[in-house]
Amino acid sequence: MHLRARPQRWNPLRAQHRAIWQAIREHQPQEAALAASEHIDFVRQGIEDKALDEARRSIALRRLGELPDQLA
Repeated sequence: MHLRARPQRWNPLRAQHRAIWQAIREHQPQEAALAASEHIDFVRQGIEDKALDEARRSIALRRLGELPDQLA
């Protein structure tokens, strides 16, 4: 699913990118670095959350006997 279809993820990402761009544009390297760090943390957490959700889904499907053979 594309991020734009998920406003709860897309809107914060857009705001984070805007904050980074604005700080760079205003020649504020410390603010840009902080905004970039916060953005990286947000993305990392999103990746970890998605991996955990997929693992849980896989376990549930396996328990139900619905996991395709190539994924078992």
